[in-house]
Amino acid sequence: MSEDQLARFRGGHIGVVFQSFILIPTMTALENTAVPLELRGQHQALATAEKQLRAVGLGDRLNHFPNTL
Repeated sequence: MSEDQLARFRGGHIGVVFQSFILIPTMTALENTAVPLELRGQHQALATAEKQLRAVGLGDRLNHFPNTL
């Protein structure tokens, strides 16, 4: 596969693991989680992000903003 094809495959089937992460401080946990889904063109990104956050026990933090120390 070409580099572009590999990137699309990784993004659509494998995902990305960051060694360090940066959350957008003006966005909630729900919005930050939805960003990569929206960037890959997924419909219902907010609903999917909410489901994912609830699945990992963060359903009570959907509307929290990241701590910026």
